[in-house]
Amino acid sequence: MALSSFCPTCQRTVFIENDATPVCPVCSSPLLETVKVDGEDQVEGTK
Repeated sequence: MALSSFCPTCQRTVFIENDATPVCPVCSSPLLETVKVDGEDQVEGTK
């Protein structure tokens, strides 16, 4: 299951794997609040 988190450095929402270290995959900064993402709600507006 994917996790959604916010990177304060990049100013973007990023998605990481459940067992991944909570760091931004773009800039390696520590991530703020991490929440589980349902598959249907992961990408809004793609239907």
